[in-house]
Amino acid sequence: MPRPLIYAHRGSSFDHPENTRTAFMAAIADGADGFECDLRLTKDNQVIIWHDSNMLRMANHKAVVAQTEYSKLKEIYPDLMLLTELLEIASEHKKSLALETKHPVPSGNEVENKILELVKPFKDLDIALLSFSWLAIEKVVRFETGIETVALVNALNAPIMNRFSSAKSFAPSIEEIRNHPELVAKYQSEGKRVFVWTVNDVIDLKLCAELGVDVVITDMPARAVSELGYP
Repeated sequence: MPRPLIYAHRGSSFDHPENTRTAFMAAIADGADGFECDLRLTKDNQVIIWHDSNMLRMANHKAVVAQTEYSKLKEIYPDLMLLTELLEIASEHKKSLALETKHPVPSGNEVENKILELVKPFKDLDIALLSFSWLAIEKVVRFETGIETVALVNALNAPIMNRFSSAKSFAPSIEEIRNHPELVAKYQSEGKRVFVWTVNDVIDLKLCAELGVDVVITDMPARAVSELGYP
């Protein structure tokens, strides 16, 4: 059985500040197959790599991403990255990307429009777009871009996603996989790849490998590489 691919969750975020160049470069050194990151749109329509709707947790500043221009956000948090920067890194080092869009946001699905535009020159990259938003997934599917769409599922949205989503792949949490390991075989029997997040414990890494999960998303890619027996 093939081993799961290992994607670094916001980079090697256990040991480095999440979603920063330092974290992504560390993930390369750790042997990750790809990167997972979060994307948001600034007031001036720049796609940045950032998880929260504001800057409070990471920068101790109350600025709201959607209401603030990129230059100001960069001033607040100098390690802030644009999506284009990560695309260049991934292309240079031949790493896959799992790009998560955050919703709901004031700009609606404009972030997906911008992402699809920005990734066009990077035809060599294996890119997946992830979201908990059913509407976001369907928008991307409708454009037939060839980008893999991945439905992030949790207890709240699973009934809708499982029944109505046309996503090419599914991404349940490790908690869901612990409780319902049969989901992996179910999704794969439907022709979908299975991404599982956020897999940090050794027992969970081994469970994912035993079940034949396609991609594990982890804060600690070096541990995953070691535990899953990668050279």
